[in-house]
Amino acid sequence: MKKTKKKFDFSDVFATKSFRIAFSILVAVALWAFVAYSENPDITVTVRNIPVQFTGEEFLTDSDLVLTGMDVNRITMDFSGKRNVVTKLSSSNVGLTVDLSEITRTGSRTGVYQLPYEVEYPSEVSGASVSIAGASANYVAVTVEKLVTRNIEVRGVNECSIASGYQSEPMEFEPETITVSGAEAIVGTVDHAEVKLSRQDVSGTIQEEVDIVLVNFGGQVVPQDNLTLSQSTVYVTLPVVMVKEVPLSLNFVYGSSATEENVKFTIEPQVITLSGDADILNDIDQISVGTIDLTAFTTTTDENFSITLPNDVTNLSGDNTAAVHVEVLNMGTMRISASNITTRNEPENNEINVITQSLDVLLRGPDSSLGGITSDNIRIVADLSELGGATGTMSVSAKVYIDGYSDVDAIGTYRISVEVS
Repeated sequence: MKKTKKKFDFSDVFATKSFRIAFSILVAVALWAFVAYSENPDITVTVRNIPVQFTGEEFLTDSDLVLTGMDVNRITMDFSGKRNVVTKLSSSNVGLTVDLSEITRTGSRTGVYQLPYEVEYPSEVSGASVSIAGASANYVAVTVEKLVTRNIEVRGVNECSIASGYQSEPMEFEPETITVSGAEAIVGTVDHAEVKLSRQDVSGTIQEEVDIVLVNFGGQVVPQDNLTLSQSTVYVTLPVVMVKEVPLSLNFVYGSSATEENVKFTIEPQVITLSGDADILNDIDQISVGTIDLTAFTTTTDENFSITLPNDVTNLSGDNTAAVHVEVLNMGTMRISASNITTRNEPENNEINVITQSLDVLLRGPDSSLGGITSDNIRIVADLSELGGATGTMSVSAKVYIDGYSDVDAIGTYRISVEVS
């Protein structure tokens, strides 16, 4: 059979109950909007939590006063006016301003003041087109106290974990003090400004800008809300240096009878602990306290030396001197008179007359060698180059030579007298 297609009829839709209800609501809303905005009636709108702001604080500062409190910081207000005007008002575009300069005009005294506020409307709303129908507060009560300024010391708290082989030094601050201004009752509780550093496994100097926290005399944090600080951060340096134990050593001027094999010595202390930059300490394996001339004494000597350190290195041990004991082992001594005295490097055009005819010489060496030495083995030679062009009787240094014996030394220093003309 052939199907017959039914034609769509809009009258069927209009005849439905749901359509008639929706259509009625739409017509009612349209009529309400037409009446409301064509007639634009007067209404009252409540705006809640309007923020209170202050001006003229510089006048208080000039009078050594400071604002420390207010009874309200937000106010709820009722505004009356045309619907299309007052509906534009909200807590985000309406402001309340209190002028603090009024206080200084009344005598600049501390206390509590009831101050009026001025309403500031958004630019698209004229104040003349709005009236205030009510408010949760008609005035703002403010508290004013004496303004003081103090210099506060900056202190540091080191919460760092220092790596093994290193040491932290006291913190350094730039600046070392800050100024704090505010109410006398609050500023008077501040003991110091505190900064903290916290790091793990630190092996080098830390330099960082750190926030300040104010601390009272009981160790509690002082809120900064009503205070003015000269700065909120300081530049902190935490020096971290290397620590190293370094042995002390001794230099020697050896002789024929005193060599490394038969010289024994002790140094007290043997080791000192140093601190300093790692680049410097890595190159230091020992510290020499001084030099001992082994021909200046017979068999033993005791001396004290100052411990001299490289620049920028600190001795943590606290020992400033080292006690040295030196001993030449298995050597004997003997005295012998020698008369073989000569000179060298005589000044030109001058006549030299040796006044000293003999010297007693102290010898040190193995007993087997000392037993064979006679005065014929001793030569005393004076070097006259030190005289220059001087004339007259002079005392000059002389060197003693022991011919034929390479393991014997002349101990001590020797001088002879000569006449130069």
